[in-house]
Amino acid sequence: MGVLVGKPAPDFEVAAVLGTGEIVDSYKRSEAMQGKYGLVFFYPLDFTFVCPSELIALDHRMDKFRELGVEVVAVSIDSQFTHNAWRNTAIKDGGIGAVTYTMAGDVNHDICRAYDVESAGGVAFRGAFLIDKARVLPRVSVARRRRRGRPQTRRSKRRSAKHAVIFQRGTPPTGRCACGSS
Repeated sequence: MGVLVGKPAPDFEVAAVLGTGEIVDSYKRSEAMQGKYGLVFFYPLDFTFVCPSELIALDHRMDKFRELGVEVVAVSIDSQFTHNAWRNTAIKDGGIGAVTYTMAGDVNHDICRAYDVESAGGVAFRGAFLIDKARVLPRVSVARRRRRGRPQTRRSKRRSAKHAVIFQRGTPPTGRCACGSS
């Protein structure tokens, strides 16, 4: 993964669901992140057994991302229609609710390959790519192993050139995941 650090972030243009819920045929990363910091994060699939608590927790931090001028986009190999169905499904029913970040559909796997996060099985590993205002990748984090859920206490810092944002991953201290599973 170190090969992308310090290099220009791969651009992409795909169909997506915007944070407003609007489905668009053309979402271009470089245009959406023009003059902003960016966070492109990957996850395996919508509607899977893997708990979506990280995606829900990220949405709970969107006000802070906006305050810091960070454009956030989630990527998986699902279509924009599957993304839309998942965000329109209540959390208690296995969905992620109406998240307010963009969800890009990488149905041809081009984005996963460009960011080198495609597993042998064809789905994306979990990964986060920070993009600075010069469109360079100063920080990359990819989980090459697929696990069910995350440890309760795992925290990681993602730094942009100027700001730090802290993510709480996995289940909150109550021992229950944001999606209602234990």
